[in-house]
Amino acid sequence: MPDTALNQTRRAHVFFTDKGPSIMLTFEDCLGLSELTEDDIRAIAEHENIPELAALEFGNYLIHTPSGEKRLKRIILEDIAAARKAGNVPHAATLKLVLRHYCQEHHV
Repeated sequence: MPDTALNQTRRAHVFFTDKGPSIMLTFEDCLGLSELTEDDIRAIAEHENIPELAALEFGNYLIHTPSGEKRLKRIILEDIAAARKAGNVPHAATLKLVLRHYCQEHHV
């Protein structure tokens, strides 16, 4: 996997303070604590035009609100429509699979 800025944010970070060593959570740590998949997070990031870590936080927040699961479904549907409009049929097909899995997992 290329050493991109995103991949760098996925490494565990240990840093030292005057109170001793501290550990920063990685993207994978945060993902494991959420009820979303990495594909769900990518769809949110694409829709909101935000970094994946911010999308993870936003998605995790939404999933715990009364209308959040339906809102996340709508986000993925809008991503599919945008991909179709741009003529990106392969991406639209990928997002349809993301949507199918999301709906199965969240019963929406």
